[in-house]
Amino acid sequence: MERGFLSKQQSQKETSTTHTTESDAGDHSKIVSATPFIVCPDTRLLPNIVHFLYLPQGKKAIVVVDTLDKLNLIADSPGWKSTSTPVKPTSPAPAFDVAPVPGKGLGLVANREIHQGEVLLIEQPTVVFPRNTTPQAWKVIESAIARLDDERKAGIAELHNSFTNIFDTTEGILRTNGLPLTLTVEDKATTAEESSYLGVGTILSHVNHDCTPSALHTFDPSTFAFRNVALRKIFKDEEITISYIPPTLAFEQRQRELGHARFVCEGKTCSLDPELRKVSDARRERMGAAQLKGALPHFVELEVIEDALLAAEEEGLVQEVSQLFIHAAVYFMGEGNDDKVREYGIRAMAQLAWTEGLDSVNTLGFATLLEFHDQSPDVMQGLRKEQLARKAAENGQPVGDKAKDDVDIPRTADADAEGENTGNTPKSDKQKFKEGHNGVSPEAEVTEKFGGVKLEDALADAVSENGVNAEGVKV
Repeated sequence: MERGFLSKQQSQKETSTTHTTESDAGDHSKIVSATPFIVCPDTRLLPNIVHFLYLPQGKKAIVVVDTLDKLNLIADSPGWKSTSTPVKPTSPAPAFDVAPVPGKGLGLVANREIHQGEVLLIEQPTVVFPRNTTPQAWKVIESAIARLDDERKAGIAELHNSFTNIFDTTEGILRTNGLPLTLTVEDKATTAEESSYLGVGTILSHVNHDCTPSALHTFDPSTFAFRNVALRKIFKDEEITISYIPPTLAFEQRQRELGHARFVCEGKTCSLDPELRKVSDARRERMGAAQLKGALPHFVELEVIEDALLAAEEEGLVQEVSQLFIHAAVYFMGEGNDDKVREYGIRAMAQLAWTEGLDSVNTLGFATLLEFHDQSPDVMQGLRKEQLARKAAENGQPVGDKAKDDVDIPRTADADAEGENTGNTPKSDKQKFKEGHNGVSPEAEVTEKFGGVKLEDALADAVSENGVNAEGVKV
């Protein structure tokens, strides 16, 4: 029996009550709680040793590594409670293969043309650990992975290791492939740094880096899952890439940051001639300056935001546009220009809807900001009115008071199968996650602030397949 494992016979004795159980002689692990399932890897290292939080209790597919008090907070969060059954990685319309990429090992390669705004992958991380993992924690983290089911263990073992001969294999793989995520827990004492983690998935972690990426990954705490979306059209046989670092950094800064993870970017932008690279650096620095000033609305000028938007378009950094739209909306809030708040509010919400999703922290946060400034009804109603007008024009129908408000949201084949012969829309993962919100989804809570306009209705048609928002503006 491997170190840190519990015997099968003992595992069958677990109950739903909190308890501690010492395992076989020579094994110093301990089950601290059965529901949620938390394990102490080595009782000799108590009290400050990290513990392991697993899902599900039997065949384990997800593990979060942290101190016992943090794991109890995470286990009590709505996102974790609603993730009682881990969801296998899903691709609404499979568009890529995990395949060899010259000079990079494995990567995600498009097997067909991919449209801007397509959701490429939704995947829950297999291993989650703090960004500031201690040396002591690294010594026991391998036993956390050893408890996972065979499929997940094999998936982790197949990932690239950039730290061969520097760290142990498991530590090297996790350091190489961890993607940033934030878990919000209801604890006033928890700082932003303490809630910052890295997550490793068996598919998304194969996505390679580019300083001008073709896709964006975000993490949704309510589903405990990463979401990967195409930022632009991706051609068949083209590699799908994300950015591991802030893309607004200049070339030397980017290479230095990537060097910490033993990466060297040889993408198109980083391979430019030195003079052209200086031009690129200047654009990115302008974007970075606008983002920094935008965090302090009283110190940002409209010209700076507009210049940064132009720079983002020239650099092909689509993911920066939504934040700049938000800064513009906030600027005009300060100026008291409701028309411009509405204009940039619509653009920002449409951009956020397809890049990050309706439930993302940024989307809901901006929606709340609009509501605070009494702009939500105007922005949402305006966005909805334009959508209805566009849909009516497409269908050759007039727009009136009785225009149909329902929006047909695309459904996956799995969803169709689940709802077959029921006469109702199948229960989606999002609906299942309402359990942790007293039956109310986050967007439903925000809906009340939007003058009765559903956020989902207001945004569902905001972006067409080719990435054009409700105003017909390319985003």
